[in-house]
Amino acid sequence: MLDWSIRLFRVFGIRLEMHISFLILPAYFGVAGMEKAGLKGVWWSLLFLVVIFACVVLHELGHSLTARRFGIKTSRILLMPIGGLAQFESMPDTPGKEALVTLAGPSVNFALFFALIPVTGPFSLERLVDLPLTIPQLVYMTMAFNLIMGVFNLLPVFPMDGGRLMRAVLSFWLPALRATEISSKFGVFAAACLAAFFLIGLNNLLLAALFLFIMLASRMELKAMKQRELFQSFHVRDFVDTRMENLRPESSIRDALGVLNQMSPRDLIITEYGRAVGLVELDELNKARKANGESTSSHLLAGIMQRSFVTLQANDTMEDALRLAASDKQSVFPVYDYVQLVGVLDAEGLDRRAYWKKAEKELD
Repeated sequence: MLDWSIRLFRVFGIRLEMHISFLILPAYFGVAGMEKAGLKGVWWSLLFLVVIFACVVLHELGHSLTARRFGIKTSRILLMPIGGLAQFESMPDTPGKEALVTLAGPSVNFALFFALIPVTGPFSLERLVDLPLTIPQLVYMTMAFNLIMGVFNLLPVFPMDGGRLMRAVLSFWLPALRATEISSKFGVFAAACLAAFFLIGLNNLLLAALFLFIMLASRMELKAMKQRELFQSFHVRDFVDTRMENLRPESSIRDALGVLNQMSPRDLIITEYGRAVGLVELDELNKARKANGESTSSHLLAGIMQRSFVTLQANDTMEDALRLAASDKQSVFPVYDYVQLVGVLDAEGLDRRAYWKKAEKELD
């Protein structure tokens, strides 16, 4: 679901994307502004939304640019209704680096808060408004938002910044996976308590839903960490299937269906002169079969195959391969040993195969 996004532009070379669900917010803010102050309220409400997410982007850039100092690339910053998410290509390799990367985000918010105090005056709850309708009110609410965002993100609820900071501290004494397990379990418990508090105690459905989402994100992050731990000692060559389907661009749809009858269903690699030249997804093949009916023998794979796809090297780490599988929406990968095509990596069912391979290694 995180792939349902719209690309916007790049900031410091980092791709900025907006999740499709983000479009709910302009509608929500626009309606709220109309109810408060008519058409004027709509414009001020949307302007406040833009300012809020400018601060969110700056928060995520704090994480991303600090990570870059440690050689960690950020694949994208994703904007969602609940905030932003900087997706790193790898994890910091020491607890100290993770703590610095984690603290960089809230530090940006606190820096903005203190920078605006000379303009707005000191923070006071009495000055908070539902909707800023003047420039002074907008600037004050921007200052207040950064204070709230900085404090909120430091709650010890994994995978929020406070939870990540907890994991970094625990990792000084515990293995990374164990530290993640403890942080995740505590985060799920804390998020459940906060969701119940906001739903039952304050009747705030929005914040309750936010903490329920954080619970889900915590479990997903722990699962990803366990997967990295499982695959860290493996390379692509350990999972390559050397059996290659003999399909060429001039092969027919009927030929491809015949190959599938003799193997486990998966996307197909199309080869020519010992090189992978295309990829045919099962869904596309099925659509072509239904559309062409009895004439599948006269329709060629060249017409439905993808010519742009990712390949792997046999000596690539499985961690790199899994990251590509997650980001490129590709389930099968042609694998080369330098320039020679040696087989296919099927990303489906890798966890189960890795578990048994690891057990086999431990027996040896």
